[in-house]
Amino acid sequence: MNWYKGFSSRIGGVLLHPRETFEMIVHEKRGLTEPVLLFLIITLVEGLLAGSVISRVIQRILEIVEVGSHIPSWIVSGIFSQVLPFSLVLVSVIGGFVNLILWSLINHLVARHLFDSMGSYEATLGLYMYTSVIDFLIILGLIVSLFTPAAGLLLTSTLAFVTLIWKAWLLVLITENVYGLDSGKALISAILIPLVIYLVVFPGLSLIRLLYMPWNPWRF
Repeated sequence: MNWYKGFSSRIGGVLLHPRETFEMIVHEKRGLTEPVLLFLIITLVEGLLAGSVISRVIQRILEIVEVGSHIPSWIVSGIFSQVLPFSLVLVSVIGGFVNLILWSLINHLVARHLFDSMGSYEATLGLYMYTSVIDFLIILGLIVSLFTPAAGLLLTSTLAFVTLIWKAWLLVLITENVYGLDSGKALISAILIPLVIYLVVFPGLSLIRLLYMPWNPWRF
């Protein structure tokens, strides 16, 4: 019960009082177990919902353009009700972890070696995972999409953009907290240089992010 109360307090703190919450988490050296579990739960739910939404949209399109296909209905149903959602959950979790590790590692290396600061990569990675709670906005949009796909997907895209801005701000706060950088240097380390590396040095990574998470292309 005490753990749940503390966990709820930290989650609420990330949403409402992120700077103070990040400072507390770093000071308490909470490790990676809790943020990893949080990241997994959020990503699994998001991937499952996205798979269900995309499956329904594709099935609806197939119904509209159907021209007497000879493919048995049980095969089509199996693909879109089981295979596709499971596949999206899998690639969402794996892709999300890879993306998170790469982005936070670039931030760590820039902060430590370019700006000659001190800070823990474990602390950075853990705090990055705590920011996954912001994806509740994406989950809300996907839930709406289950009932009204057109309006829901528009809402999801809008909420994804809001999530982008919110998370960018949180990543800057994390970098200020962990590495003791001012806002300008934290912005360069947490956002600008990783973004340039993704778009210029590794353009394939940007494409992969769009492919494994098309419902949330803005996700850090």
